[in-house]
Amino acid sequence: MKKYLICCLPLLVAAAPAPSSDKLKTGQWEESVQNMTMQMDGKTLPKDKTDTALHCVTDKDNDPRVVFANTPEHCKNSQLDIKNGNFTVKQECTPESHVPFREMTVKGSYTPTSYKMSYNIVSGTAEHPMTMSADVSAHYVGACPVPTESPAASAPSAATPK
Repeated sequence: MKKYLICCLPLLVAAAPAPSSDKLKTGQWEESVQNMTMQMDGKTLPKDKTDTALHCVTDKDNDPRVVFANTPEHCKNSQLDIKNGNFTVKQECTPESHVPFREMTVKGSYTPTSYKMSYNIVSGTAEHPMTMSADVSAHYVGACPVPTESPAASAPSAATPK
């Protein structure tokens, strides 16, 4: 079930632009997912644990209008309202889309350096639907870490002239 959340996190992160620039601040963000609940066949499976992860937002994924305009094949936005520090996004997908949900609704609020949202995902078949909901909060923590070269890659080899 966690794979549904992991798959959709980039979409959820992209739903939180900055009101003054319509974009998130680029850099490293800390995101927490809590109050996750899954329902299937009349059973509710709450997850009491809060999951926290760090991720980098780049110029390519900090504008939600661009990210959500590029929906997967066989998916469409039935609602895309992003304005005045608030957003509501609803995507619907057919089985041919090969994404792990049929419907996703995300609602929340944002600033340039933080956001909060709640989401609901419907997956499974019409006969056996599964819903998952959770609350997500995130804040900007600073610059993204710079990748470092491994010591072996930067050490001169015997064949390297001095």
